[in-house]
Amino acid sequence: MFPPSGVQGVRGILVQAVEAGTRPRTCAARAEALLFSVKYRPAMVSDPRLELRDARRILAAGEEKAVALGVAMALCVSDAAGEPVVLARMDGASIAAVRSVAAKARTAVHFGRPTSETVDRSRVDPTVYASFMTVGQGDWVLSMGGVPLLADGVVVGAVAASGGSGDEDVAVAEAAASAWTGLR
Repeated sequence: MFPPSGVQGVRGILVQAVEAGTRPRTCAARAEALLFSVKYRPAMVSDPRLELRDARRILAAGEEKAVALGVAMALCVSDAAGEPVVLARMDGASIAAVRSVAAKARTAVHFGRPTSETVDRSRVDPTVYASFMTVGQGDWVLSMGGVPLLADGVVVGAVAASGGSGDEDVAVAEAAASAWTGLR
């Protein structure tokens, strides 16, 4: 169960860790993940500014880019809670791509940044990786290809692509996200 947010949540993690005899490094990783997620926590309702017709246009732009690259991909557009609005698997895309694409979109929404930035941060700071493994519980992934969608500086959803190399996933997700910018 995820502890309460903010300082109370961090305090709860620390108390639980001490009582359980958990190593301080693991405790610090969990506390950092909690504070990081609280800072970027989205509203837990769908934002009406990201409508189904917009999500379909965003997905179509991503599919167009994937076709241009010659890579079969899974694509997902999620709402402000990180839940899929549209999810599609192109012919030839793997089942694994479908399983990971929704998690990429959710990660981009919850952290309010492209997943490639989170991947880069985890390479520099191993506690970020540890945080994903202990706190994320499969809802988040450290994988390139998720991009948040912003409206007036607020995260209203995300788009993600999966099935190519990391760079191809990023290129497709960014092309799809640019369709959102064109709709605003």
